[in-house]
Order: sequence, then C-alpha cells, then structure tokens
Amino acid sequence: MTKSSENHCIQPVYFPFTYISPAIAQKIYSVLGRVIVYQPVADDLPEELRRLSESGRIAIRVPVSADTKRLKKLTAGLRDWGRLHEGQGRVFKERADAGFYSHEFTAQVRSEILKDQPGFEPTEDPLFSARLFLLLAQEYDIQKNEVDSRLAAARADQLNLFSRLGGDSETRRQHVEPLSADDTGEYMTGPRIYAWLRLMQADAEKSPVLITTSRPCFNQLIDYAGAKDGVSLLEGGLHNAGDDFSEGITAALIRLAQTDWPKPDRGWAGFIESKEAKLVFSELLMLPGVSPDDLVAGCMKQTKPPCNPRFRNTLVGLIPI
Repeated sequence: MTKSSENHCIQPVYFPFTYISPAIAQKIYSVLGRVIVYQPVADDLPEELRRLSESGRIAIRVPVSADTKRLKKLTAGLRDWGRLHEGQGRVFKERADAGFYSHEFTAQVRSEILKDQPGFEPTEDPLFSARLFLLLAQEYDIQKNEVDSRLAAARADQLNLFSRLGGDSETRRQHVEPLSADDTGEYMTGPRIYAWLRLMQADAEKSPVLITTSRPCFNQLIDYAGAKDGVSLLEGGLHNAGDDFSEGITAALIRLAQTDWPKPDRGWAGFIESKEAKLVFSELLMLPGVSPDDLVAGCMKQTKPPCNPRFRNTLVGLIPI
C-alpha cells in the first residue's frame, strides 16, 4: 500500500462523544467525509449509529471489547440505583462533576450494586470506569437529542400556526421564544474528555485529526493539552453545508499531521488561507511536535511514550453547527 493510499484510509475522529446525531453526522460528512466515532462496548450499537455506519456517514471503532457483559450489567444496575436514589440526584451530580469515572465514588456505587452477585471482586480499573462513564453519557446524549428534536418540531409547528393565522413577525416574537443552541458538551465537560481520552489511549490506530462541534470541549481539550505553542491555522470562518471539500481538506489535514513544522513550502500557507478551510472550521489548531500518543499522555499527566510516531503533529478542529 502506498503512502497516499494509506492516508486515504485515515479519518478524523469525533470527540469527546460516543454518540453523534444524524444531523451533525451529515454536516460533518458533507465537509470532511466519514468520521470515526468511538464506542465503549462492541454490542448493542444504538440504532441511529448503526444506520449512520451502514450508510457510510461514520466509522464505528471499539478500542476495547473486553468486559462488555460486566459493563452492560453495571449500566443497568446504575439505572436502577439512580431510580432508587432519585432524591439524591444533586449529590450524585456534584460527585460526578468532580470526576465521576476516576474517583472512589464509582467504586462505591459499583460495589453497592454488585456486592451480592457471585464472583464479584472490587477493582480499580480507570479504563473500565471510563467506558462505564461514556456508556452512561451516551444514553444521556441520545435522550437529549430526542428531546431537542421534539422541541424543535414543536417550535416549527407554532411558527406555522402563527403564519396560517396571519400573525406578523412582531407577534411571532412575542409568543414564540427562539430556541438557543444547547451545547451538549457543556455538561460534565472535563469528565467527558478524560474518559474519552482513556478510550483513545487504547486505540492502536489513533487518528491525528480530532474534531468536535462543541466549543466547551474544544477549549477544554486545548487547556488540558497545555497547547501554548499551538499554531492557529486560520482566523475563523463560516460553515456552508452545501460546499463539499471533503477529499481535499481531509487529505491536507493528514499531510499536515505528517510534516515537520514549520515547512518552507508555501503551499501550506495556501491551504491555511484557502476559503475551503475557513468554510469548514471556525477554529483549527495544530500542535507541532505532538503526536496523538503525546497528546493523550500530556492530557493525562503521564510520561510520553518513547517511540518514533507515525504522525509528527496533532490537529484539533472546531466545526460550527
């Protein structure tokens, strides 16, 4: 396989979520092509993700497939535990915001749920806890998308009703409040990213291009990475879903990840200044000399792995929706 064909197989990875709505998947596909979506378990792929995968809009990747039955059993137990302790939801959220997947609270709840089951042995496995967190977050994200879709449909029906009744624009403003875009990444941003990075760490074929549609998640990852020397590749721009630059943009991003920086070839400046890049991203940051493995190790405060990385740099992009 030639280097060009190898690059063609490399795809951006969507972070820090394990669920992507059909609408967002289509927008990303229209500008970058297929995107990788990590899954915490191999079984029981959510129906929407299964359809998106079959249509070629996303690529499902499961870095770790062990302990699937345990995870599913514990997830079901946590649902029941949550119903039983519904009145203590505020306490649960506070502990979760402090680092749900990696602190003793997870072990405490897990022990309470499984203590009467045969063969249960309490363990402290950060990767297992991260996958558990991502599995629960996925359920939350799916439910939230369903609610948002219903609210958007209800608002459309209201606007249509006012229009048919002859209401003017001023009337519509008084009776139908516009829905603001609610960024799912605002909820438990730090724990989401840490859990997702644990999963990425287990991926033997890490992508050098990380993309998100969440501004809080983009900012938080850059903060965790300590990217003081990051190179901003564009000032910003507008997204136009009708324009398709997927092959050129993705290929250029992969080449940037493989190339020592700075590169004297002014062709890179042409890419950075191109209208195509600015139409796709509102922010695009390159971390020079930081491989995907280095990025994970740096964010997790671990020693960087001694290896000759395939990718010289990592790119992190924010796509507006």
